[in-house]
Amino acid sequence: MAKLAGLELKGKPVTLESLDDTWLLDQANGGAGATSKTKARRGLKKQKNQPAADDTRTPQERLADQVTPLWRLSYEQQLQEKTNVARDVLLGVGKQLQDLASNPSISIVQRAHLGWVSQSQTENDGLPCPMYNIVPSPITTHYRTKCEFSFGIDPSGKRTVGFLLGLVKDGFTAVLDASDCLHVSKAALSIRDAMQEYIDDHEWGPYDRIDKVGVWRLLVVKTFWSGESGFSRGWALSMPKLISMIACLQIKWLFKSILARYPRTNPRREGQAPELYRD
Repeated sequence: MAKLAGLELKGKPVTLESLDDTWLLDQANGGAGATSKTKARRGLKKQKNQPAADDTRTPQERLADQVTPLWRLSYEQQLQEKTNVARDVLLGVGKQLQDLASNPSISIVQRAHLGWVSQSQTENDGLPCPMYNIVPSPITTHYRTKCEFSFGIDPSGKRTVGFLLGLVKDGFTAVLDASDCLHVSKAALSIRDAMQEYIDDHEWGPYDRIDKVGVWRLLVVKTFWSGESGFSRGWALSMPKLISMIACLQIKWLFKSILARYPRTNPRREGQAPELYRD
């Protein structure tokens, strides 16, 4: 703090104040120690987290529209929608190549190298290259191999491990339970459920993305299929340095208890504990 005393930031002198851990934990859990500015921001967040007056969707439908935008369509319709998007992208690439070929600033040699564009567009219905049909996946639900679960507060005020209902930069900080999301793997959900149970009654609150206080922040879960013998999985938990080593050991024991529920493909990594990141 002594090194920062007397410095200026954007033309204004830097003011310093020493805060103890009690104050930090009070801030993390929304206690009386929160400043008026913090409380004002909480009011703005509460307003932002509410849907528009004409939005009749449930919170779960809002979340599904965000993380799986095509969930209301049949799988065949989803494939057609993605085909249309891919075609539009290729049409845009073709137009950019045409514009480049007609640019008077390029050399004759460079223009000659782009001579294939017009011929390819003629042969491929306006596209600069052939476009093949999308190969349908045999797995249409619970297929996501990596999930990043956020810690936060749901619209009802409950601590939740799930997905954000919107972008933080737009003022959305509410987190909703991801159990009904069709793309999350069942193994990832089991880890999420265990972490949810752990934080429900824990003394530390979730990380506040606006006020920059709190503890529990991000849970990354990776699951993947390996041949026919099952799947492997790993996870990482991000949390501040003020977390004690006792809490870290408790979390490792919690996740180790989950390992027994699923067969592992690599016996040498049996009982592997999660990676814990304290930042």
